[in-house]
Amino acid sequence: MRKYLYFLVLVLVSNFGISQTHNFHNIPSTKKNFIQASFGLDMALMLDLNYGRVIQIMERNYILSANATLPMGDEAMDDSRFGLNFTGSLWENKNWAIPASLGIHTAFVNNKMNQMASVGAQLGVYPGWYKKSGFVAMELIYDKFLVSHIRNSEVYKEVYYEDAKDGWYKNPGGNFHLGVTAGKSLKKGELNLRAGGVFSEKGRMPNVPYYAVIAYKLYF
Repeated sequence: MRKYLYFLVLVLVSNFGISQTHNFHNIPSTKKNFIQASFGLDMALMLDLNYGRVIQIMERNYILSANATLPMGDEAMDDSRFGLNFTGSLWENKNWAIPASLGIHTAFVNNKMNQMASVGAQLGVYPGWYKKSGFVAMELIYDKFLVSHIRNSEVYKEVYYEDAKDGWYKNPGGNFHLGVTAGKSLKKGELNLRAGGVFSEKGRMPNVPYYAVIAYKLYF
């Protein structure tokens, strides 16, 4: 059983995630929708597509968005992730602000060892300097898988643990992303960059302990 749990932890910390901040100083007053494409390295070489909608609650802007993340491998759909995110500003003082995001996501893994579907949550805070022309901020993101449904292959049972049981399992850990993010406002959208390091909540480094992502956002 211990071997099984170690393998599950390895799968989880080797997964990939995507989060983003938004410059609320640069939201067009007449355009409430956006699409964003992101490409880069975030525990895997990945492509993320995001659609968002600006909504108002008590005369304050918030963003509700949905995204799909796929690794750029031979079998993209064998490892995919889909999420829903809600973003707002916790605090503002002139150009200083602390946007924050809360999301839920599902991830699917299909390989020779097993088929796994996971459900998790993600929390991010992005304190920094925000202006209409652009922004520079820190980002701290906590990404945790909560529960997984696992169907083991015969290969896994032969090599690792012959009595492995299919079913629901509570996941044992999560990851932190700690880095910087910056954005430059363009005529119709925004160009974003993100870079930093990744480590587990127990302080361990994954196989790829850093991330670097470029994104373009278009408002319409």
